[in-house]
Amino acid sequence: HHERDHCRLIAATLLYCFYSVARWADCMTVENLVLTEYNDLTLLEGDCVKHKTSQSKDAKTRVLPYTCVGTGLHEESWGKAFVELRRDLGFDNSTHFLHSYSDAHGAWAERHMATAEATEWLRELVYPVTTGDRAKRLTVHGLKATIITWCQQSRLFGREELTALGHHVEASTKSTLLYSREHQLTLVAKTHRVLQMIRNGTLKPDDPRVVRLYDLASNLVSEDESSQSDSSSASSESSDDEKASSNMGHPEVAARWEREDAAALDHHSCWVNRNSGIIHHLNFDDEEKLLCGRFVSCNFRPATPSDLKDSNAVVCATCSHVLSH
Repeated sequence: HHERDHCRLIAATLLYCFYSVARWADCMTVENLVLTEYNDLTLLEGDCVKHKTSQSKDAKTRVLPYTCVGTGLHEESWGKAFVELRRDLGFDNSTHFLHSYSDAHGAWAERHMATAEATEWLRELVYPVTTGDRAKRLTVHGLKATIITWCQQSRLFGREELTALGHHVEASTKSTLLYSREHQLTLVAKTHRVLQMIRNGTLKPDDPRVVRLYDLASNLVSEDESSQSDSSSASSESSDDEKASSNMGHPEVAARWEREDAAALDHHSCWVNRNSGIIHHLNFDDEEKLLCGRFVSCNFRPATPSDLKDSNAVVCATCSHVLSH
């Protein structure tokens, strides 16, 4: 629901990485992304061209299906919005699955978005609904681990299924299962069930482990009592009556603006991106946000007079565009 399309697309790509249980680097090689719908379900299917498991000569000639449901913890389909955004921004035929976004130019760069940059965006996008300390600990590596953890907590998955969900195979499992779309569909169906359990409160993954231990122990007692009851009934019946931009194909985001002179800005109203060094200006109406729409998160630090006087200082393109108006 972000007001800026590039933020929405980055968020949706993070969700695709999350729900397809993928490594970010692998996700950047996905091709032929297809969305299908039936009733209230949406299914996303993509071909991962180069991935961590493609080590053997045979594996390198096959694509790994990255499949997931297009709905998550909310009823509305983020997957549908994702595909529409990719189409509207010209990413259907782009060089990379997701390009890096340049604050300096207010446009998509020619290279793909690296893992470190994706982590920065993840922290920034979740910042409004979490604390700064919490956001600092998040990385895109955790996207893959979270879904697997939820599925393990649900007790719906066996060991080999959890391994396959993470796009790996055990020595005893034939690799054909890893590359089988039908097998992936079974795992996606179970993942969808886990998401339903979280939505209706049956599964509470954020509960302390001691609470989950109590629930597990209680369930085991109930199962044991039920088993004994069933066994007793069966015995009685038996005696009576013997079973997860270059030629990019997208329109140029060539912003029409004049670059703001950093030295002319008030350092009290400016923040500096800790990684890129790009200077951003505070929103006039909301001091928790910047003029470009990004949040003042742990990725930024207050600007100093020397930051603005630096001859290499670069002001965010979008912030410059807003300031010029």
